[in-house]
Amino acid sequence: MIEDNTSFASHTDELARAERAVELLAAQRCDRWYPRYHVAARAGWINDPNGLCFFKGRYHAYFQHHPYGVEWGPMHWGHVSSEDLVAWRHEPIALAPSMEAERDGCWSGSCVVGDDGRLYAFYTGHRWRTDPEDAASRREVQCLAVSDDGVRWEKRGVVVAGVEPLANFRDPKVWREGDLWCMVVGQQSAQRRGQVALYTSRDLLSWDYAGVVYEHPAPEVRMLECPDLFALGDKWVLCFSAMGMRPHGLVGRNRDNTGHLVG
Repeated sequence: MIEDNTSFASHTDELARAERAVELLAAQRCDRWYPRYHVAARAGWINDPNGLCFFKGRYHAYFQHHPYGVEWGPMHWGHVSSEDLVAWRHEPIALAPSMEAERDGCWSGSCVVGDDGRLYAFYTGHRWRTDPEDAASRREVQCLAVSDDGVRWEKRGVVVAGVEPLANFRDPKVWREGDLWCMVVGQQSAQRRGQVALYTSRDLLSWDYAGVVYEHPAPEVRMLECPDLFALGDKWVLCFSAMGMRPHGLVGRNRDNTGHLVG
């Protein structure tokens, strides 16, 4: 058994514990400030929508979620669903850290419907191997969970560990291209350059490294988060969030910037 795939707790128990924590926070919620239009968790931290998909008659939106407080913390996957993209229903928390590979968070990813009709969720497992203050001790890998209904999930563990151990290697986006499944992942190279890597698979389980699709030309850009690669007409579009870009006139004035390339 891969060491990263060993469990430190029951996933069922961790989900139940997270649900109880959200209930306690929701009981203290001030509804005067609670969103009435936008999707929001019942309580706790929320960011990064993930796994947007249509499955078995409902639209599903997952999101990074910290059920134990309103500050950023060990991430879970929250979940809402809808029949019409207007009225959304809160679903039980989908994923909670329970394996060594994801001890400190189930981070962002994407969902696809497999050839077997099941829903496949790919997400980043994040953990600190030793000291959380030491960035070099961080380890990120890509994990898989499978579901028959989009609500209850069976974890399959690490499916993409990277060509080498990486501290910044996250946000898998998976799609089908003909007979091949493809995955782009944001990563930081050994030279601290922001890159987007490509992996391919025939079965969604075994993945082959296909190389670096793109490296940002600015040396200060240390990481490319949340990549997406898709065809638009006869062109391909690559989207990402560039971390560390310096401002150039009116460009790049945010701390982290989202951009796209056409090729």
